[in-house]
Amino acid sequence: MPALVVKIPSKDVFIANNTPDTNFGGYYALFLGTYLSSVIYRSLLQFNLSTLPSGYIITKAELVLYIIRNDYPGTAKSYDIYRTTQSFGENTVTYNNQPSVDSNPYATLTINDELNTYVRVDITDLVNDWYEGKFVNDGLLIKGSNETIDSLVAFYSKECGIDLYFPQL
Repeated sequence: MPALVVKIPSKDVFIANNTPDTNFGGYYALFLGTYLSSVIYRSLLQFNLSTLPSGYIITKAELVLYIIRNDYPGTAKSYDIYRTTQSFGENTVTYNNQPSVDSNPYATLTINDELNTYVRVDITDLVNDWYEGKFVNDGLLIKGSNETIDSLVAFYSKECGIDLYFPQL
Protein backbone atom coordinates (compact mmCIF):
# COMPACT_ATOMS: atom_id res chain seq x y z
CA MET A 1 0.00 0.00 0.00
CA PRO A 2 1.41 3.42 -0.97
CA ALA A 3 2.49 5.71 1.84
CA LEU A 4 3.17 9.42 1.91
CA VAL A 5 6.11 10.30 4.11
CA VAL A 6 6.90 13.96 4.79
CA LYS A 7 10.28 14.98 6.17
CA ILE A 8 11.44 18.39 7.33
CA PRO A 9 15.13 19.16 7.17
CA SER A 10 17.38 18.21 10.04
CA LYS A 11 19.66 21.01 8.76
CA ASP A 12 19.01 24.06 6.58
CA VAL A 13 21.23 27.09 6.11
CA PHE A 14 22.24 29.66 3.51
CA ILE A 15 25.73 30.98 2.82
CA ALA A 16 26.88 34.16 1.07
CA ASN A 17 30.11 35.17 -0.66
CA ASN A 18 30.00 38.77 0.64
CA THR A 19 30.24 37.51 4.24
CA PRO A 20 32.34 34.41 3.58
CA ASP A 21 33.01 33.53 7.24
CA THR A 22 29.46 34.11 8.54
CA ASN A 23 27.01 31.32 9.35
CA PHE A 24 23.26 31.81 8.83
CA GLY A 25 22.00 28.54 10.33
CA GLY A 26 19.47 30.18 12.63
CA TYR A 27 17.93 32.51 10.07
CA TYR A 28 14.21 32.34 9.16
CA ALA A 29 14.90 32.24 5.41
CA LEU A 30 17.07 30.50 2.82
CA PHE A 31 18.46 32.66 0.01
CA LEU A 32 19.45 31.52 -3.49
CA GLY A 33 20.93 33.20 -6.51
CA THR A 34 22.80 36.38 -7.23
CA TYR A 35 21.96 39.85 -5.91
CA LEU A 36 23.18 43.13 -7.47
CA SER A 37 25.50 41.23 -9.80
CA SER A 38 27.94 40.40 -7.02
CA VAL A 39 26.46 38.76 -3.93
CA ILE A 40 26.09 34.99 -4.40
CA TYR A 41 23.75 33.06 -2.12
CA ARG A 42 23.59 29.28 -1.83
CA SER A 43 21.49 27.06 0.42
CA LEU A 44 22.21 23.70 2.01
CA LEU A 45 19.66 21.22 3.35
CA GLN A 46 19.81 17.77 4.83
CA PHE A 47 16.90 15.40 5.50
CA ASN A 48 17.23 12.46 7.88
CA LEU A 49 16.14 9.34 6.00
CA SER A 50 17.40 6.85 8.59
CA THR A 51 13.89 6.39 10.01
CA LEU A 52 12.55 5.06 6.72
CA PRO A 53 12.13 1.29 6.98
CA SER A 54 14.15 -0.85 4.61
CA GLY A 55 12.36 -2.33 1.65
CA TYR A 56 10.47 0.77 0.59
CA ILE A 57 10.23 1.59 -3.09
CA ILE A 58 10.50 5.34 -3.48
CA THR A 59 8.51 6.26 -6.58
CA LYS A 60 8.59 10.03 -6.10
CA ALA A 61 10.51 12.45 -3.89
CA GLU A 62 9.98 16.18 -4.17
CA LEU A 63 11.76 19.05 -2.49
CA VAL A 64 9.02 21.52 -1.51
CA LEU A 65 9.92 25.12 -0.64
CA TYR A 66 7.71 28.11 0.19
CA ILE A 67 8.93 31.14 -1.76
CA ILE A 68 8.79 34.48 0.06
CA ARG A 69 11.00 36.68 -2.13
CA ASN A 70 11.44 36.87 -5.89
CA ASP A 71 13.45 39.91 -6.99
CA TYR A 72 13.03 39.30 -10.71
CA PRO A 73 9.45 38.18 -11.38
CA GLY A 74 8.70 37.53 -15.02
CA THR A 75 12.22 36.27 -15.62
CA ALA A 76 12.87 32.54 -15.68
CA LYS A 77 15.56 31.71 -13.14
CA SER A 78 17.10 28.28 -12.65
CA TYR A 79 18.80 26.76 -9.63
CA ASP A 80 20.76 23.52 -9.65
CA ILE A 81 20.54 20.92 -6.89
CA TYR A 82 23.75 19.07 -6.09
CA ARG A 83 24.54 16.19 -3.75
CA THR A 84 27.07 17.31 -1.17
CA THR A 85 30.03 14.96 -0.88
CA GLN A 86 31.06 16.16 2.58
CA SER A 87 29.06 16.74 5.74
CA PHE A 88 28.34 20.26 6.93
CA GLY A 89 27.38 21.77 10.26
CA GLU A 90 24.17 23.79 10.22
CA ASN A 91 25.65 26.25 12.72
CA THR A 92 29.24 26.26 11.44
CA VAL A 93 29.14 26.10 7.62
CA THR A 94 30.12 29.28 5.78
CA TYR A 95 30.85 30.23 2.20
CA ASN A 96 34.56 29.69 2.86
CA ASN A 97 34.15 26.18 4.29
CA GLN A 98 31.15 24.94 2.29
CA PRO A 99 31.17 21.23 1.46
CA SER A 100 32.22 19.93 -1.91
CA VAL A 101 29.52 18.72 -4.29
CA ASP A 102 29.11 16.36 -7.24
CA SER A 103 30.26 17.83 -10.54
CA ASN A 104 26.79 17.47 -12.09
CA PRO A 105 23.45 18.53 -10.61
CA TYR A 106 20.75 15.97 -9.86
CA ALA A 107 17.91 18.35 -10.69
CA THR A 108 17.11 21.93 -11.64
CA LEU A 109 14.44 24.14 -10.09
CA THR A 110 12.97 26.83 -12.35
CA ILE A 111 11.19 29.87 -10.91
CA ASN A 112 9.31 32.54 -12.87
CA ASP A 113 6.60 34.66 -11.21
CA GLU A 114 6.07 32.50 -8.11
CA LEU A 115 5.75 34.31 -4.80
CA ASN A 116 4.02 33.39 -1.52
CA THR A 117 3.43 29.88 -2.77
CA TYR A 118 5.07 26.48 -2.82
CA VAL A 119 7.53 25.42 -5.49
CA ARG A 120 8.43 21.79 -6.06
CA VAL A 121 11.29 20.00 -7.72
CA ASP A 122 11.61 16.27 -8.30
CA ILE A 123 14.70 14.82 -6.60
CA THR A 124 13.65 11.18 -6.71
CA ASP A 125 16.97 9.98 -8.15
CA LEU A 126 18.97 11.71 -5.41
CA VAL A 127 16.75 10.39 -2.59
CA ASN A 128 16.87 6.86 -4.02
CA ASP A 129 20.68 7.02 -4.21
CA TRP A 130 20.77 7.93 -0.51
CA TYR A 131 18.11 5.43 0.53
CA GLU A 132 19.71 2.55 -1.38
CA GLY A 133 23.12 3.38 0.10
CA LYS A 134 24.79 4.33 -3.17
CA PHE A 135 25.97 7.53 -1.44
CA VAL A 136 26.14 8.76 2.13
CA ASN A 137 23.40 11.31 2.79
CA ASP A 138 25.46 14.42 3.51
CA GLY A 139 22.69 16.68 2.21
CA LEU A 140 22.24 18.86 -0.82
CA LEU A 141 23.32 22.27 -2.04
CA ILE A 142 21.20 24.55 -4.21
CA LYS A 143 22.80 27.35 -6.21
CA GLY A 144 22.04 29.48 -9.22
CA SER A 145 22.62 27.70 -12.52
CA ASN A 146 24.39 30.85 -13.71
CA GLU A 147 25.76 32.83 -10.78
CA THR A 148 26.65 35.82 -12.99
CA ILE A 149 22.96 36.69 -13.59
CA ASP A 150 20.82 38.48 -11.00
CA SER A 151 18.39 35.87 -9.71
CA LEU A 152 17.73 36.37 -5.98
CA VAL A 153 14.90 34.38 -4.40
CA ALA A 154 14.22 33.34 -0.81
CA PHE A 155 12.28 30.58 0.92
CA TYR A 156 11.26 30.02 4.50
CA SER A 157 13.64 27.83 6.51
CA LYS A 158 12.68 25.52 9.37
CA GLU A 159 13.53 28.40 11.69
CA CYS A 160 10.59 30.49 10.44
CA GLY A 161 8.43 29.17 13.26
CA ILE A 162 5.45 28.06 11.17
CA ASP A 163 5.41 24.31 10.38
CA LEU A 164 3.28 24.84 7.29
CA TYR A 165 6.10 26.79 5.61
CA PHE A 166 9.06 24.57 6.54
CA PRO A 167 11.01 23.05 3.65
CA GLN A 168 9.78 19.50 3.04
CA LEU A 169 10.80 16.33 1.32
